[in-house]
Amino acid sequence: MKTFLLSLLLVMASLTAYAQSSIGIMNPQEVLAELPETQAVEQQLQQFVAERQADFETRYTTWVQDVTTFQESVAEGVLTPQAQEQEEQRLTQLQVELESLEQQFQADLQNRRAQLLNPILERMNLAMEQVAQDQNLSLVINKATAAGDPIIYFASNNAIDITEAVVAQMNSSNETSNEGQNE
Repeated sequence: MKTFLLSLLLVMASLTAYAQSSIGIMNPQEVLAELPETQAVEQQLQQFVAERQADFETRYTTWVQDVTTFQESVAEGVLTPQAQEQEEQRLTQLQVELESLEQQFQADLQNRRAQLLNPILERMNLAMEQVAQDQNLSLVINKATAAGDPIIYFASNNAIDITEAVVAQMNSSNETSNEGQNE
């Protein structure tokens, strides 16, 4: 009987604690979409891609022209077997370099994106923490994944969506920091 009463007491205590907890939800992708800094980051990334893509396309076009010239030379029979083998090796090496350049570009793009977005993400986390404290929330749950898939499959109408409050907090803290820089 004592065990049953103790178990019942523990269940009731945890239910009381759960009932007193406030849970907020937030959509980080929506927060990022609302910020002018994110748009500036996207423009910088587009410029980064355009610069790298132009270099890659120039090298790729040169490689395609070299391959075409090589194929024509082989078809005409103007290359010795030794010269043909050397040119095949050179073209293969250029193809490997192009593939490596493309992989390096993807890695550089990911690093650049992280470098540009990390300060914004850190500010978003600070703003979320501030809003959660201001609204006495004990927990904030991500409303959606980066792919847009919801993490919350059920939320009562009592859930507090703090997405807009986080955007407002970030915008007000951004204005405050801009005023400090202008003085």
